[in-house]
Amino acid sequence: MKTSNSKSIVCSSLMPEMGAFEDWHALFLTPSEYIDLSNLVTSFNDIDFNRKQVLIKAKIVSLSKYNRKREPTTSPYPAILVVGLSDGVNILECDIFRPSDWKMLEVGDSITLLAHLKHNSYRGWYLTSPQREKYSQTPRVDYLGIAGKISGSMIKEAAQLATVSPNNLVRAAIWLERERPMLARIIDRFWGSIPNLLHNLHCPTSVNEGVEALSFVKRLCIAEVKFNAKLHIKCIQNIEPLASLRSEIWEAIKTQAETPSTGQLEALKSAVPALSSNKPARVLLNGDVGSGKTFVFLCIVAGFARLGKRCAIMAPNENVANQIYRATINRFPNLSCKYVTGNSKSDTNDALIWVGTTALIFAKDRPTFDLVVVDEQHKFSREQRESLLSPHSHLIEATATPIPRSLAQALFSGCTLAVIPTPPLKRNLRSHLIDDSQRNLVSHLHKRAISAGQRVIYLYAAVKDGKTNLRAAKAAYKTMSEAFPNKVSIVHGQMDSNTDPSLELEAFKSGEKPILIASTAVEVGIDIPDVRLMVVSDPDRFGIAQLHQIRGRLARNGGDADFVMHTKKTLPKDALIRLNAVKNIHDGFALAKKDLEIRGFGEVAGDAQSGATNTTFKLCKISAADFLK
Repeated sequence: MKTSNSKSIVCSSLMPEMGAFEDWHALFLTPSEYIDLSNLVTSFNDIDFNRKQVLIKAKIVSLSKYNRKREPTTSPYPAILVVGLSDGVNILECDIFRPSDWKMLEVGDSITLLAHLKHNSYRGWYLTSPQREKYSQTPRVDYLGIAGKISGSMIKEAAQLATVSPNNLVRAAIWLERERPMLARIIDRFWGSIPNLLHNLHCPTSVNEGVEALSFVKRLCIAEVKFNAKLHIKCIQNIEPLASLRSEIWEAIKTQAETPSTGQLEALKSAVPALSSNKPARVLLNGDVGSGKTFVFLCIVAGFARLGKRCAIMAPNENVANQIYRATINRFPNLSCKYVTGNSKSDTNDALIWVGTTALIFAKDRPTFDLVVVDEQHKFSREQRESLLSPHSHLIEATATPIPRSLAQALFSGCTLAVIPTPPLKRNLRSHLIDDSQRNLVSHLHKRAISAGQRVIYLYAAVKDGKTNLRAAKAAYKTMSEAFPNKVSIVHGQMDSNTDPSLELEAFKSGEKPILIASTAVEVGIDIPDVRLMVVSDPDRFGIAQLHQIRGRLARNGGDADFVMHTKKTLPKDALIRLNAVKNIHDGFALAKKDLEIRGFGEVAGDAQSGATNTTFKLCKISAADFLK
């Protein structure tokens, strides 16, 4: 691999906004860690067992081959090679999980390894994940690659070669002073020199020197994200404040039969000042399923409408849109309301309140809205959520589990967070993550629910081509119908013309058919009070927000219910992390924070709704936790 090519590939992949791809661009690619190679251990008694890694020089005294079950094998292609190392007195084992990379090892060889220290009660201390290394006073600098795009070794080569030239350091400093003056001023004030920072970042003389530089760069990236996000908010134009909005909302509340809960009042208290100000507000209304988010935003909408302001409420599907429309005209009959979906459109002219699906975006006769409400915001793209906005429009996004980008905006960019802390009803939702060996649990819970006259839902996810997993759903329907004749409904996105999904769903709601085999049609907005068991097949196909929304359909009237995530395959580590988060965390806001930590928050002032955020110092690992400290 030629050096010039490697640097060109790196720069063209990561630095398109900088113009022409030059060597110094690689100076803004940050390392992932610094490894100390200055502490060579030759006596096992000198090992510091508090360290994660150890650089050790020892003699090989044994080589043992094992298969994947850790059984001894004579195969020339073992799964595990256990190397016995001796310092002349003591023996320490080292596990090698890719023996093909270590073919030349022989008993009697002297070898220097950098390896991880591990411990268990059976073996005591041992080594794993070894790498051949040499003693050095200079730390090893490692870089993370991007899967499928660039290797870490390629980035390392480009970055460290760029550091060698003083001219590159100067050119990088000039660019930063011109294009990112705020960052340049911070570096000059707190570090003293941009070239010095870049050199210490990539070619430190010690681990501490590198860690200090990387920590400083990380703080720079956090400051940059916050600055850009707040700058984005400040660019919104001034509008006429609504001084009487609070009183109009309260008058609208007085017309309702129910009294707002303490949590609903707290959310209103947080949201109304921002909606009354001289800047278009961006409000994230967060509350678990059943907490009364709809009541809160409908009262706000009514307050705006009473002031003659036009409002839009956009829902993720027709079922939800219809429910909101009916709730609006029933709660506030004196306020004109228009219904717009892909299949229907009311004839109301000059309505102050428009309720619908994404069909609102394409309505030719829609007015300019003063307030836009997006219900279940996690179901929409950023473009869809902002498509109804004008420069003076307020925006309320309602959800139980906010998109990482939206939560990040609310946490550190000036958006308003309005949380309904507690639902009005107490529910005990038990969550389970099982495989086929635990299917008896499903049978037990199913029998218990049916015998008690309760409802049960079996939910099937979509496969990669966007179609419902019909084979599994139909097989389940056949099996269940044989066991419970005339007691099973099925609803999915590809039903034939002879079957009316609304009738199937109605039979389930009424209790005539208490068992439902369904696709994600029940994910949001369908109120079925007495569902006490939901079994989700292939839960790894769902996101965290989806699973929490689905779980929220249970026990809508309060009480106990079971939510079972059933997988038939061995799941990758990232999927297990997500599913265990859903299993263990039942608070929607806490779960959204966890989702933020897992997926990243994307571009707070841009389009990406999750993933790594874009900063001047590329590849710098910053997480939600860094902003929540």
